[in-house]
Amino acid sequence: MAKLNCVTVLAPAKLNLALDVVGLLPNGYHNLDMTMQAITLYERVMLRRSQNLSLTLPGSPVAANDSNTAIKAALAFFHYTGLLAGVEITIYKNVPVRAGMAGSSADAAGVLVGLNVLYGAKLSMSELCALGAKIGADVPFALMGGTCRVQGVGDVMKALPPCPDCWFTVVMPDYGVSTPEAFAAYDKVGSSTHPDCEAQEKAIRAEDLAGVCAAAGNALEECSGARDNEAIKTALKENGAVTALMTGSGAAVFGIFESEEAARSAAEAVRAQWPQVYVARPDRGGAGHQPEVDAVICITSFPMGKTAQRKGGLFVQTFYKVCLILMIIGGINWGLVGLFQFDFVGWLLGGSSSIWSRIVFTVVGVAAVCGIPGLFAEETEE
Repeated sequence: MAKLNCVTVLAPAKLNLALDVVGLLPNGYHNLDMTMQAITLYERVMLRRSQNLSLTLPGSPVAANDSNTAIKAALAFFHYTGLLAGVEITIYKNVPVRAGMAGSSADAAGVLVGLNVLYGAKLSMSELCALGAKIGADVPFALMGGTCRVQGVGDVMKALPPCPDCWFTVVMPDYGVSTPEAFAAYDKVGSSTHPDCEAQEKAIRAEDLAGVCAAAGNALEECSGARDNEAIKTALKENGAVTALMTGSGAAVFGIFESEEAARSAAEAVRAQWPQVYVARPDRGGAGHQPEVDAVICITSFPMGKTAQRKGGLFVQTFYKVCLILMIIGGINWGLVGLFQFDFVGWLLGGSSSIWSRIVFTVVGVAAVCGIPGLFAEETEE
């Protein structure tokens, strides 16, 4: 089997077709009821084998430090699997920051999926989701993707049939929203908007786009602090959106359209006022599984034949290591005999004369030296 050296995963952003706050949990967190939808806007997560752990975010203002979800995901993966390894992570971010579209969760999901493939850990989706839940509330959905009814703090997920065919135009203003601040504001002022997630689930199962849109809503819209919400919603509806609403805790707002042509037309119409506009459609998968885009691309591996020639396979690797140990023991024994007249190898063999055993130990070890540099050499790409 070929050994992977580099894996690239496309991790989709999400939209909330509905978001309701239904109470508080005993641990103090908000109890949510949501319909989440993965969309065809992706974070590009590139992973390369390394002895160290590093993160690069080309062109992004997001800090590439230990508090980044990508680093947290890598640490969680290595801790859980017990692998003594590292990885170079490069993420090309396409999802807007502080938009309510789970870009950082997509990054973490992409890292978990990519490491699972890169190191052949074969963790199940349940194991990956359990790891992801410790990193962020939206990470399990970012792994699952598709269309889901999500409750609790994001830890209770029910996969739904694919969303009825539609297109989204997503508008991001020139500022973001802090999720903790949005929920803190909700605690103070509440909301008059409480979408019917149960009705929306039934509409999805019935492939009823009008019903999906009629049940859409976001309980955080009124208190998020995203001052452009109403203006963007109005502009999208005036340009053909069946409905429009804020996603997550904001600040992005999206419209739902029946056709690609209508979605792109609306995008052009609002771009003059809000330049950061995206057109996407529902995605049926999560990180590492996109039906419409080959999710795991740019996979670099060593063909088995060349790997065997350079490395010699597991048996030959073990043989080389044993021979190296024999050579070291033989060399030490020569020294003990010369300095202290103590024949260690002879003693190990029951007190018999071991001049020949010392020679055999040394010669066999030397014979394997030619293979040792290749055994421990660092791999490079072809």
